[in-house]
Amino acid sequence: MQISPTSPLLNLFSWGHAFVLTFLSLICVITVVIVQLQHNVRHLETQYSKSLRDRVVLHEEKGRLLLEKYHLTALSRVEVEVKEKLNMSKVSEKSNNIQIIFLDNIESSDNAVQ
Repeated sequence: MQISPTSPLLNLFSWGHAFVLTFLSLICVITVVIVQLQHNVRHLETQYSKSLRDRVVLHEEKGRLLLEKYHLTALSRVEVEVKEKLNMSKVSEKSNNIQIIFLDNIESSDNAVQ
């Protein structure tokens, strides 16, 4: 039997050391993955809370716009605008519920036709 020379480096390496080194590497990789996932979760939570705030702001703006629409399209306001700006008047016959609208300024309508 021949005895092969052994190196001091081979004596330092053992399966126990390899297992510990592999286990430590695995722990480091898992730690990095966990930190990355926590970062992504925080980012998504921030986006979600911003979306909720934007939703509330848009809901309030929709309410204001609806209120403004109802104000601008109210029949009394439309009637005032028609009388003041368009010089129109309303005559209604109560018997037949017919409404007739007369234009005061006939000359401007004749110019529009030509």
